[in-house]
Amino acid sequence: MKHIKVAAIILVYLVIYYGFQLVDFLFIGVQAAFKGIKGADLTKYLNDNSATVMIPAMIISFLIYFVILKARQKSILKICKINKIKTKSVFFIIGITATYALVLITISQYTIKYFPSYNETQNSISGTMSSVLGIVAVLILAPIFEEILFRGIILSEIRENLRVIPAVIIQAVIFGIYHMNIFQGIYTAVLGLILGYVCVRTMTILSSIIAHITFNVCGSFVFPILVYYVPQFSIAYIVAGTILFCLLMFNFNRSTKNEIRSIEKTNNQVC
Repeated sequence: MKHIKVAAIILVYLVIYYGFQLVDFLFIGVQAAFKGIKGADLTKYLNDNSATVMIPAMIISFLIYFVILKARQKSILKICKINKIKTKSVFFIIGITATYALVLITISQYTIKYFPSYNETQNSISGTMSSVLGIVAVLILAPIFEEILFRGIILSEIRENLRVIPAVIIQAVIFGIYHMNIFQGIYTAVLGLILGYVCVRTMTILSSIIAHITFNVCGSFVFPILVYYVPQFSIAYIVAGTILFCLLMFNFNRSTKNEIRSIEKTNNQVC
């Protein structure tokens, strides 16, 4: 029964954000109708104005989450721990997500043809990032909001009833489903595992925010350009990226043991 209650609460959090996005999209759609924009131009118009949908939806949703948690006698600041991170750990976190992005972008060049529906997602992301506001929304604001929601609120809800490993796995699966696209859902579920792992290991949501921003920057700009202009080294990217990813994960896991012990002296609850 308690698991059903947790699932219902998580669903409410997700519906709130989706609901406000839908309302904002409808508002923009009405604007487009008054301007006489139709067909393919309408899709482009919606994509180009996605940032004006995302930002209000994130702000309003965050405020509602704050009220809901307060009503349940919970603090969003306590749920989303803001602890210090060692400089060494930050470099490991950036390296881990950057190498994952490199391997993913390279592999996707060969696999994306099997997921034609992802083209719409790519067009939507490209349209959103056609402005400075859109770039800020995708690369900075969305990662911060999603980390508060998934590695903060949702992971915390699940961890009240399950051990850390199944909790991290479940939130990662929810994170993948949340993106509503098969291909994007697969790689974001894996990303969710990484984000949940670094959050738990450092006991602060700051680490997963850093990792998420790194992934978005590398996945949107750095590695797509590298793979596009220097495709002849694709196999090398995959092999080198995988080896570096494993080495960084191993060393990050080892280096955060002492970090966890020091934090646990003053705080017994992970993010």
